[in-house]
Amino acid sequence: MFLFLLLLLSVSRSGESSPSVPLGAGDLNRKSFPEGFLFGTATSAYQVEGETHQDGRGPSIWDAFVKIPGKIANNATAELTVDQYHRYKEDVDLMQSLNFDAYRFSISWSRIFPEGTGKINWKGVAYY
Repeated sequence: MFLFLLLLLSVSRSGESSPSVPLGAGDLNRKSFPEGFLFGTATSAYQVEGETHQDGRGPSIWDAFVKIPGKIANNATAELTVDQYHRYKEDVDLMQSLNFDAYRFSISWSRIFPEGTGKINWKGVAYY
């Protein structure tokens, strides 16, 4: 949300970049927002976890979609991404150092239910 607000500040009403608006935050800080406003970040499991074939994760609809020629730029997949699967502790430390109040994340259901339904992958549960 904070980055979105910064983006809004750097774009004029017409949608074009405004050279008169500096790219920095200026005087914008936590006190600029109402009391109780939460600063945070969010991630999407498929986009950040990586390790699409590790510890029992099954295929997801996205795994199939990215293999359709012409659908994804440079034929990118989520096999590695930013490797949150292995680096989540570093990511939590980074969020703390940035003084975030909240973190929302999605769960890769194919990591929990590798066959879609039925059998639970307990390694996937342990990851979350």
